[in-house]
Amino acid sequence: MIAQEQLSESMRVFLASFAACLSVALINGYPLLFNDSFHYLGLDPWVGAGASRSITLDFLARPFYPVFGVWSVILIQATILSYLISLFSAQYLTGGRILELSALIIFSQLPFFAGFVMADVWFVIFVLAFLSVIKTFRWPPFLILAFAITVHGSHLYLFIISTILALLIFNERLQIVKVSIATILLAIIFTSLVNGLMGNDRSHELSWSLLGSKILFQIPEAIDHKCTDDPSFLMCSHRENIQESVLDWCNEPDCFVWDERSFFREIDLGERRTASKELFTYTLLNKPVEFTKATISDFLSLFKVTCSDDFGPQDNQAAAIKANNAEYARSLQAAGIWSHESQGCLMQKSFKLITYFLGAIGLLVLSLFFRSQEVIKVGLFCVIVFLANDLLFAVVSGNYPRYHDRGLFLLIIPALLAISELRKLRKST
Repeated sequence: MIAQEQLSESMRVFLASFAACLSVALINGYPLLFNDSFHYLGLDPWVGAGASRSITLDFLARPFYPVFGVWSVILIQATILSYLISLFSAQYLTGGRILELSALIIFSQLPFFAGFVMADVWFVIFVLAFLSVIKTFRWPPFLILAFAITVHGSHLYLFIISTILALLIFNERLQIVKVSIATILLAIIFTSLVNGLMGNDRSHELSWSLLGSKILFQIPEAIDHKCTDDPSFLMCSHRENIQESVLDWCNEPDCFVWDERSFFREIDLGERRTASKELFTYTLLNKPVEFTKATISDFLSLFKVTCSDDFGPQDNQAAAIKANNAEYARSLQAAGIWSHESQGCLMQKSFKLITYFLGAIGLLVLSLFFRSQEVIKVGLFCVIVFLANDLLFAVVSGNYPRYHDRGLFLLIIPALLAISELRKLRKST
């Protein structure tokens, strides 16, 4: 009887989470697209020639795309998220109100990222899967975890940080070590298999390019000093171009990677990676104060109450998808509802403020009243991993709101845990 009640509760949580995760895409009238979305829909023309994004999500989506079209990635993400949230609820929460859970999911902006044809939401997926398997090993969340860390170039670094943090916080150290080693091995095997079937994944080279672009934009004197010390350095022949770009059109840290006017477009991805690594090493050794100041400034800027314009109308690469889908033209995204200073943006700002408030109150309640219990460890773990994500992107690519917003659900978890523990306490008195 108890097992049936637990199954019934898990199913209610799953269905409520699934509806919440799909809510934004359904309200929008179409999945949210970005200029890179076609990479994750089995439509990447560079697969086989060296894709500039991780191709594992592409690999997962391809069998479903002929049936579900652009909705394939969205349905996969919503299903996996809902399953993991139901596991988290069963493992860490006392049965609560479904409406309450749904509201907190929506406030965290998780539905925006679940309904977004990009790899961002897989950060939350890997954290939830990791929390599940270190408590009770199950094959499905373990396989999801191994897959999730292959989906985005940042996830392996964040997984290593999460493992170290978990060893410091939780008592299940042997389980954590075994799971982490097995996860990395399986991720390597899976990535090698996908690369063998579909071509070379060069997304790691793009990550270094982002770091190189950040230095050129934020610490332009670094390239001047580097070229004085080593005139043969690859980027030195583009020095005037770099200076003109920063004065003219380059207005954000990643501009040299994405803008078609950038001299980066004239350099092979591999050579760009090597040059960016060399520039980073030089800057770190010779301009550590400047680099640290820029990173701290970017980290703090991520907490501004703003919204990313990445949910606004998209052009360029996304046109490959839009051309075959008249539904996009009728979507709220195409109408600019989610753009800066629109109603949708104001809503996102409001939700972010609510998330900050609930997360802070939740962590405070756990710290004051439940310090000796497991839940405070889980809450702290989620908050610190969230901050580690922000710090990583502050180092690599600067102030980019979407990378911050993708993890906001982790700030809601202390609130969920606090509500659950308070409900449990009230029932026992």
